[in-house]
Amino acid sequence: MKSKKESILKSNSTFNYQAKKVKDPLFLENEFFDPCDLLQVKYEMLRKVEQEKWPVSKAAKIFGLSRPSYYSAFSCYQSDGLAGLAPQKRGPKTPHKFSSHITNFICKIVEKDPQVTYKDLSTHIQKKFGISVHPRSINRFINHTKKKL
Repeated sequence: MKSKKESILKSNSTFNYQAKKVKDPLFLENEFFDPCDLLQVKYEMLRKVEQEKWPVSKAAKIFGLSRPSYYSAFSCYQSDGLAGLAPQKRGPKTPHKFSSHITNFICKIVEKDPQVTYKDLSTHIQKKFGISVHPRSINRFINHTKKKL
């Protein structure tokens, strides 16, 4: 049966699916240290290297992570503190087809005709810029823009 904490960790993308690989005695002998909590595992790995002067390769192995995972965690921790250890959103951060020319074009058309359909906007963009943009992408862009205002 899944525990409430496990469900929360999974919903926050901080569940350590490699928990069985964590071999550090703290995590094996003390209930406070949870090998399923990826943030706690990363933090303790960083602490072992930085405070107890463990070699990176040893710490990574004991905590069930890779050396590149250590360096990535270390970099994120240095720049953002503990929050930097939390997984970041994957995928593109911005819509790649929505250049400033296209966004301005969409805004002008919507200003002139607030009833314009997303399909019509898609057709206008195709004709003017030669770029195919799905109507649903335009819908998301417009809704995102409204939220910012």
